[in-house]
Amino acid sequence: MDGKTIFCVFFALFGTAVILSAGSSAVPPQVSPGQVSADDAGSLVLVSGRITSVSEKNGNFFFFVCDDSSCVSVPVFSSLASKMPADLSSAKPGRFILVEGIVRAQGEEIAVIPLSPHSIDFK
Repeated sequence: MDGKTIFCVFFALFGTAVILSAGSSAVPPQVSPGQVSADDAGSLVLVSGRITSVSEKNGNFFFFVCDDSSCVSVPVFSSLASKMPADLSSAKPGRFILVEGIVRAQGEEIAVIPLSPHSIDFK
């Protein structure tokens, strides 16, 4: 192999390594509701906790997900709820849930807004 070929192969491998490492860092950190604060607004997180309340109005679902110290709200609007593989109406208080979404803070309330139909997983 000549120098030009070695140079191209090296940078192709280097570029592949950069892309793979960037993809693995896209996984959001898993946190409990008590670890989410207004400082996290705009961040992508994976919140895990127990559902303490569920309400539904006009196809929109509203969950409160809690740990021992705190709760976050999880609004799932009808446009997203209708596309979810999970039946949101089967969610009951006490059930464990994982929610991937963007943190929003409004006053004292912290919300995690799911982004896709696969952003919620019931355990």
